[in-house]
Amino acid sequence: MKILLAYRANEEYCDAQQQVIPNGLYYIAALLLDNGFDVKLKNYSYWSNAKIRDDLREVNPDILGLTCYTFNAVSNFEVCSMAKEISRSVLTVLGGPHPGNVIDAIFEEIPSVDVITLGEGEMTFLDLVNAVKEKRDLESVMGIILRKGDSTLKTLPRKPNLDLDSLTIPAKYFQYLRLITTRGCPGDCIFCSTPAIWGRRIRKRSPEHILEELKLLKEQYGQTFFVFSDDTFTAHRRRTIRICQLIVEEKLDITWDCRSRVNFIDEEQLQWMRKAGCISIAYGLESGSPEVLKNLSKMITLEQIQKAADITRKAGMQLTFFLIVGSPGESDKTIEETIEVLRMTRPHDILVSIMSLTPDTHLCRKVGVPPKAWFTKMAKPYFYTEEHTLEEMEGYRDRIHAEFAQMHTAYTFEELVQLIRDEPDSAALPWNNVGLIYLSKGMVRDALGAFLRSVKLNHGYPHAWNNLGIASLQAGNRERALACFRKAARQHPEDIDIRMNLGRLHASLGNAEEARNSFEEILAIDYQHATAKAELRALNGGHASDALSLTAG
Repeated sequence: MKILLAYRANEEYCDAQQQVIPNGLYYIAALLLDNGFDVKLKNYSYWSNAKIRDDLREVNPDILGLTCYTFNAVSNFEVCSMAKEISRSVLTVLGGPHPGNVIDAIFEEIPSVDVITLGEGEMTFLDLVNAVKEKRDLESVMGIILRKGDSTLKTLPRKPNLDLDSLTIPAKYFQYLRLITTRGCPGDCIFCSTPAIWGRRIRKRSPEHILEELKLLKEQYGQTFFVFSDDTFTAHRRRTIRICQLIVEEKLDITWDCRSRVNFIDEEQLQWMRKAGCISIAYGLESGSPEVLKNLSKMITLEQIQKAADITRKAGMQLTFFLIVGSPGESDKTIEETIEVLRMTRPHDILVSIMSLTPDTHLCRKVGVPPKAWFTKMAKPYFYTEEHTLEEMEGYRDRIHAEFAQMHTAYTFEELVQLIRDEPDSAALPWNNVGLIYLSKGMVRDALGAFLRSVKLNHGYPHAWNNLGIASLQAGNRERALACFRKAARQHPEDIDIRMNLGRLHASLGNAEEARNSFEEILAIDYQHATAKAELRALNGGHASDALSLTAG
């Protein structure tokens, strides 16, 4: 029996992160491989329909499983239809956050869908595959809805898995950047579907299980940069500290970033996170207006925002805020309040989104989105326009960006020196930032010294290796620059700037094939990357530039 697990982004609108295979598919594939099944995992995100059809014919799966989000739902429906055109006998299965929210409409509108899984997919999909293998009735599989002639049948519900350590670690078979260490979120924000999917109770993997995953990824692939993609990585402070202690005790020499909430962080956690290689933390603020925060049910205060920002900067980490404009109650006044919070807290980066809707959220139910809206391929998100037009919300977003661009939020040289003095043994990040200041002033020799100190303190810091490569190149040492870029690219498999630097240096050295590989690897991460396409065209035309334009960070 052949099983194909696939993912396809929405080519009409998506960013690089939306083109990445979701962790859930890795978990399902690893579990099936552990149980001896013939499984192929494919990312169709940058494939044409013709290429997908050819691949479906070649693989000829008995079961096709697809992960479906709201933004890429129609793209996955198309893959189901293509599979059924090629083989009517293939069993098509949809999982992920979106299908369970519009079940009746999917079965009515998309005749090529046979089964929808509800909730967590690992054990449900394994049970489904075993049922097909054993020729059992699919009604025996808990946690699914299946097509039965002109009607549907919902089987008994499957309880959430309380022992996440029992799942196969996907790194046994696959390389990936993002790790999920918990399921569930304690929040109840009106725009978020996480509580509806995973529940508000947080289920946790053990620190030892997470350490095993990190070690597998480092030992098998040389990867040393990771992203903890949990909604609230620091929700359980003792667990967070223990994870960091294990990383330090094992001398992993890795770097990573994470997400959290401003009401689930404290100085002790941040101190251990810095020692363990955390270089950046992103907080979901959404707004700096108390009125909007209340309307969103964020359950955070301006005092908590200020404190989280202060202690994060004190720990020397990069501070990022997620913001949303166009929320219920948004106005010129609330936007100005958000801008004032940015002035007071000095984040290093902000990511500003426009309020959009997805099924099974409080806000979406309040608006009453017609079901057919989810069956048109999206050229953009389904925005919340009950109170403002899209143009007005874009104006709010642009206003925040313009104001933020005028703020001086980077660490000053004096702040960085103090951070190094306070914690000299875990100062890889401040030394890297000192090097960037030297580099910006043309002080190449001093920059080299700072970057060398950074990588000596943490050998697994790809951004510092990348910057050391740039400084080495400016000092005239191309061989060392090439070695640094190669090391950085191996440590961070999805950093486009690093691969661009590597490709451009190869091109300038006349290493056309190596340069081509680097640019093609960028397109595998982001198939819409215009600069990588231009570099490939230049290479193929024999016009590689001698002038190097490199990106530090």
